[in-house]
Amino acid sequence: MNAPRFCPEDYLCEEDSQLILEIMNHEAAVKLLNWIRENKIDSIYDSVYQSSYLRLNTQRAPGVMEALQIACTWFGVEPIPPVYILRDFDDTVTIGGISEPFLLISGRYLSELEKQNPQLLLGIIAAQVAGIRVGHHRGLLLVWLLDTVSDLLPIPKPLIMALDAMLNDWKRCRVYTCDRAMYLAT
Repeated sequence: MNAPRFCPEDYLCEEDSQLILEIMNHEAAVKLLNWIRENKIDSIYDSVYQSSYLRLNTQRAPGVMEALQIACTWFGVEPIPPVYILRDFDDTVTIGGISEPFLLISGRYLSELEKQNPQLLLGIIAAQVAGIRVGHHRGLLLVWLLDTVSDLLPIPKPLIMALDAMLNDWKRCRVYTCDRAMYLAT
């Protein structure tokens, strides 16, 4: 891979960086991540996407895969993450994964972007690739866990509530980082 065009310092919101560091070191996050590893939740989480959604490739979506290759080169992400098509509940592009991040894009949104504005498609994918570079997939995993299984977690509720509050602040800052990356890419 060539040297990245953009470094995290070019687009990373300072508050995003501070909050994600605090979150990953928070007692509840550490316990959650250990719980994930001990209970093999990461493989369950990954297999949900691998078995439930269509994985894109250069034959199915050449424009997406080209934009992804460019964005990964520009932002220094290796290996290139897989991309899955979501059902059309939302018009969205987002990331997921634990140790191996991936992109998720709704089919209808992808169709609209490919037809209307390939440069916007590149910018949106680049924003998510930049998020992978700075570890957003780990924070989004914690958000997913708290949304889906918080009642089952072996962690005291006050710790969960504190982590949830930090994650809510971080999600706002995450958007600033992604917006800056999108601006650089377009």
